[in-house]
Formats: sequence, C-alpha cells, structure tokens
Amino acid sequence: MAHRRYRIYRGILWILIAIIATITYIHTLRRHKKCAPPFSYAVQLRNFANSTSRKFWNPGEVLRLGHEGLPFPVEETGDLPTAHNTASTCKKRSKYIFFVNSTPGNFYRRAIMRSCLSNTNFSMYYRWTTVFFVGLSADSATAKQVEEEAAQHGDVVVLPFQDSFTNRTFKFVYGMKWTIENCPSTEYVVKLDDDMVVNVSMVMNYLRAHSTSEKLECHCNVYKNALVVRDVKSK
Repeated sequence: MAHRRYRIYRGILWILIAIIATITYIHTLRRHKKCAPPFSYAVQLRNFANSTSRKFWNPGEVLRLGHEGLPFPVEETGDLPTAHNTASTCKKRSKYIFFVNSTPGNFYRRAIMRSCLSNTNFSMYYRWTTVFFVGLSADSATAKQVEEEAAQHGDVVVLPFQDSFTNRTFKFVYGMKWTIENCPSTEYVVKLDDDMVVNVSMVMNYLRAHSTSEKLECHCNVYKNALVVRDVKSK
C-alpha cells in the first residue's frame, strides 16, 4: 500500500515538474523572442530596394589617410557601402563593439545576429554596437543585395577586395582601421565570425569585471604546446 502511494506521489511530482518546465520554457521564449531567427527576412530582402538612404565611403582614399602606402593591396572600386548607423552610434556612446567578419552571401546569418545584438534596451544599457565587415562579391546580384542591406541597416562595411578565406587578414586589419577611426570611444572590440553564437550577458559580465587598462589587451584562449601546422592549404 505504501509502495503504491509512493508511486502515485512520484507520478504527480513528475507531472508538476513537466508543467513547470514547460511554463519556464515558454516564458523564456517570449522574453528572448527577438533572438529567434527572423522568418520574415525574405520579405525584408524584397523591401531593401525601397530604402532611400544610401551611405558610402571611398576606401581607396580613406584607408590611405595618414599613410604613404597600404600594407595590403586594395582594388580601385570607388564608393562602397559603409556602416553609417554604427559609426554614428560609436561617436556618441559606444563602449563595446561586436566586430563581425561575414561573407557577402550570408544574409540570413547576419539577420540572426542582428536580431540578437540589435536589442535596443540591452545595447543602450551596456553601450555596445555592431558592425559587419564583408569583402567584394563576384556575383553582381549578391553585391546589389549587400548594398541594399547596408543602406537599410547601416551596419555593414564593404571592403575593397574580393571576399575570400585567403584575404581574411586584409579584412581584419582594414576592419580594425575602420573601427579605430570611426569608434574612438570604444574600449573593447569583440571579434566574431557570422557562424558563431555568443552569450552576450556572459561576455558583458566578463568585460565589466575587468577594469579598462591603458595598455593594449587581448582576451582569448591560449593553446599551450600546440603543434605548428605548416600546410599552406590548412585553415
């Protein structure tokens, strides 16, 4: 009899746990719904053409400012899209910037990251902003879509060289130059790729726990005693 009663109580307990877990899950989804994949993004792409704001930069001229020559070659492209909204935010209040390397055709990935990182309440509280760096696309249709995306969101910088894995060093160096010149108040640059997921709360808590130093700092994982890979084809 006691064993039967125990089984009944245990069954009721598991039902209560399942109900509480379901309610918690639904509540969490509602709180973080802005980080859900934007299924209406196809509609957004069609509406890009309706944007009238067009902001550009001439990277061939801007990157040479203050330098006799450039460390890496660039193409003479004329004006290209720049992250005008990010630059405007950076000059006013930005303390942290999410520096995202992206490939021109990865529209959906950028949309997902944008839906999470562009949360106005959190970004204003923590004083962060976001910028995506892409290279040139050999496909004219993709290049046109990137231009329209940059015009609508104002957070995409197109750099003057073909976007490829071998040019990733170019993208980082020139992306950092753009960041330094456009975001003078930024204290920390959080570098990401568009295929990465970041726990923003944990990152912010980590950075805020470290007082800003006048010395240059790099926070990263260090692989000790790792073998050196000398294969030129290795990633």
